[in-house]
Amino acid sequence: MTGAARGETAVAGGAKVRVRTPSPHSGRGCGETGRLFIHRDLIAQADAPEFRDVATVFTGFKDIGNMDRFIDDLMGMAEDFGGYFNLLDCGDKGRIVLTIFGAPLSCGKNARRSVNFAMELRERYGDRVRSGITYGRVFAGFIGSPGVRGHYTVIGDKVNTAARLMEACPPGDVRISGEMGRSLEHLFTLERFPGPPARGALRATSCFSVTGRAPSPEALRFRGKFFGRKKELEAILDFAGTTLSGNRTGLLLVCGEAGMGKTRLLWEARRHLPGTSYIYLKCDEILAKSLNPIETFFEEVFGTSGLEDRKTSEAAFEERFADLTSTPGYHGSRVKQLKHVIRGFMGIGESPEYNALDGRSRLDNTIQAFVHLAGVMTGGSRPFVVVDDFSGRTGTPCPPYGTYLHRWRLTIR
Repeated sequence: MTGAARGETAVAGGAKVRVRTPSPHSGRGCGETGRLFIHRDLIAQADAPEFRDVATVFTGFKDIGNMDRFIDDLMGMAEDFGGYFNLLDCGDKGRIVLTIFGAPLSCGKNARRSVNFAMELRERYGDRVRSGITYGRVFAGFIGSPGVRGHYTVIGDKVNTAARLMEACPPGDVRISGEMGRSLEHLFTLERFPGPPARGALRATSCFSVTGRAPSPEALRFRGKFFGRKKELEAILDFAGTTLSGNRTGLLLVCGEAGMGKTRLLWEARRHLPGTSYIYLKCDEILAKSLNPIETFFEEVFGTSGLEDRKTSEAAFEERFADLTSTPGYHGSRVKQLKHVIRGFMGIGESPEYNALDGRSRLDNTIQAFVHLAGVMTGGSRPFVVVDDFSGRTGTPCPPYGTYLHRWRLTIR
């Protein structure tokens, strides 16, 4: 990238971008003044440019009425999904935004994060946005004059390709490179298209349009003999037996590194507890969203997982809801009363009653809807609820609910 004055056009990886640096002391060797304008995650990268595997998302947009609100919304979404809002430019490619995943810091699963980010943006803004995404090795670091002015960005062939994918895709579409499509086809529904012409390429390339999310896998099942955790299994069964005999609600926190067999251990424990029904809730690996396990549970129960079209989702929801609540009973009647809460929480059609609720009422009613729906699913037996991939932010992951909640922590190694 050639040096450029603040506000002038510079060339990065074959694409023109605007250098927008608010401080003349930013970039390499930035002083105290520069630190006021440079994100804390970038300070350590000022003198350490590197090659990184990054997901690059170019998003073009048009017909946005309130630009400030749009950019604030986009920056918030980028942070939620573990990305970095890199630049906003209004140039020969129109109005575009560059968001990167994997630099300057990586949250893991960056290709998947980037696609989920672009799909969420499309769900909010429809055909007013379009995105092109690639994943691969790029140069990441500060570009510009040392100690004078510059900015952090990524450059390379993958960046150029993402920009061309964005230019080639129609409004409201999300296009990803062929390599990304082949690695993510089990997570998203894709449609193959000819790729944009690549400079210097010896053969034509292909790309994929992301049309939706793939349906969730079937209910969790394990095969093979269980062994090696007899002591931990006995401890869990002792805790569960004490809880059930006292007619209390129990909360067991099983901690351990990934791959230690926590989920399998709890699955095996449930098999030794007659009169209980297993309910599996999966936390999203990408987006740390409030009540995400309950949202996933609702989607799987009502058959809307992987459905992007609103009419199709609403039809599937209504059919499944009528089937679940057809049998008379207390839990079924309560689920019927809370139907507007479930619809509103899932975004199924319009729900004026849900929209009229304040935040606290939405939270309380959503949890009540889950409790009663679980009652319907278990048919009156005691539910054995497992929340997988849960990670607490503090040393006390559970609030003090009182003596009626039997709590215990088990760490496996």
